[in-house]
Amino acid sequence: MTSSRIPPCGRPAHRGSKLTAENILSEAGKLLQEQGKVPSIRALAAQLQVDPMAIYYYFRNKQALLEALATALVDDINQPSAQAPVQQELQRLAESYLHLLYIYSDLLDILLSLNSDGPSGCFRQRYLRIIAPCGLNESRQTAILHLLADALHGHTVAIRRTDYTFEQSRALFQPVLALITELIERPGASLS
Repeated sequence: MTSSRIPPCGRPAHRGSKLTAENILSEAGKLLQEQGKVPSIRALAAQLQVDPMAIYYYFRNKQALLEALATALVDDINQPSAQAPVQQELQRLAESYLHLLYIYSDLLDILLSLNSDGPSGCFRQRYLRIIAPCGLNESRQTAILHLLADALHGHTVAIRRTDYTFEQSRALFQPVLALITELIERPGASLS
């Protein structure tokens, strides 16, 4: 009889085990993309061929797993280049974030359910690097960041209800991004 049984509850088998937090996150991301919804711990464990309790060895609960997954996914959005123009980098940041929300259709719900700001902190830091040369005061930086995030999230919710391709979705967002860029590049432009 072959030994293809699942390891005992609670801990992964240490010798030869390929189960790591990174493997769990990678598989959870694949399932999220394929199924369009957050996978259950049981489904994730079955895909990894481990006992569900082995996942809890790495993540104290499902919320911790979702936090780590969302942070890992958002960390893959565009890294700004200091040499590129603000408008170009802001467009790259917005489009990479839109693309992420497009391919992981349940990610926005995850992001909005989090109690911490790990993923949003990543987006914020990249946004601040992009707009740093513009010399905006902190209040204006924050107001434009909130406007951009709300526009991206609202657009994502609206696009979910359609069968648009990502290219169509991106094209529809361009006028909004142009207005936001104008607010950054023209400090005298009103936000009201």
